[in-house]
Amino acid sequence: MTATYEGSPAFVSFAIPVSASVSARCGFAAGAAPAGTFDAGAIDRMGWSNDFAFTLDCNGPSRIAIASRNFGLKTDLPQAAPGYASLAPYTVSVSIALTTGTSEASCPAAQLVAPTGASSGSGCVLAGTASATEGMLIPAATSGQPGSFMRVSAPPYAGTNILVAGAYADTLTVTVAPSS
Repeated sequence: MTATYEGSPAFVSFAIPVSASVSARCGFAAGAAPAGTFDAGAIDRMGWSNDFAFTLDCNGPSRIAIASRNFGLKTDLPQAAPGYASLAPYTVSVSIALTTGTSEASCPAAQLVAPTGASSGSGCVLAGTASATEGMLIPAATSGQPGSFMRVSAPPYAGTNILVAGAYADTLTVTVAPSS
């Protein structure tokens, strides 16, 4: 329709649809990724625990997952003789601070295997590499929310086999991703 000077109609209206979108993003806030090292000491004589703080920067629901290189604290010594062990168990937990409350999960390091398909099959919601469908669900945006942490811990070793002498270590890889 065209408006004409001093003609009819006196005005013309039209609609212009305006739309936009925001892509899902998720990561660790700058300088606030879980990092560091921890020496648990004499794991055969005393329990231990350590927290690694981090802050997420996710603009919607997301997922977090953890993979363990050794599936426990492992010594570099060759295969242990019968009656001895070269792998000590421990537990990995996460607590994600939400605007109201927390989202938490905990698994033995032995279950923190990387998935080989659509599901890790380890029985641990934290296991593997985070993706849109894998890992522990964090149900809300967590951008800059302080108070999240990953805890590694174990009671004194009480396995039936004796731990061989040596240095024990593991490496954890923590990933986050937007959820679908």
